[in-house]
Amino acid sequence: MDQPLISPEPGVTLLSKQQGCPVCGYAMNAVGQADKPPVQTVPPKPGDFAVCMRCVCVLVFEPSMTLRILTNKEWAVLPPSERMDLTRMRTRIQVMHATVGPPGSRQEPTS
Repeated sequence: MDQPLISPEPGVTLLSKQQGCPVCGYAMNAVGQADKPPVQTVPPKPGDFAVCMRCVCVLVFEPSMTLRILTNKEWAVLPPSERMDLTRMRTRIQVMHATVGPPGSRQEPTS
C-alpha cells in the first residue's frame, strides 16, 4: 500500500498515486481536512471520507487507499454530526462552483 505524502500546506495531504473519482473521473492528487481550526495535517486512513471537487460525490477510502462511492446504506448509519460535516463540505464546494466554476471549467491563459 502506498503511503500518502504530507504537503507543506497545513491540512493537505498529497496522495502517493493520483486517483480518478469513481463517479466523474476527476483526477485527484490531494485531500484536505474539513476540521475546524487548528487544522493538523493527518494523512487519510481507511474509512476516512473525501468529497470530489468536481461532482461533489461523497467518497470513502478503502483499505487499499483507493476511493469508492459511499453507499446510501453507509450514509444512513453515519452519526448526524458526520452527515452534517459532509453536507457542509459539499455545500462549500457547490458555492465555489457557482462562483468560479468547477475544476477544469476555466480556460487557462496561453502565452
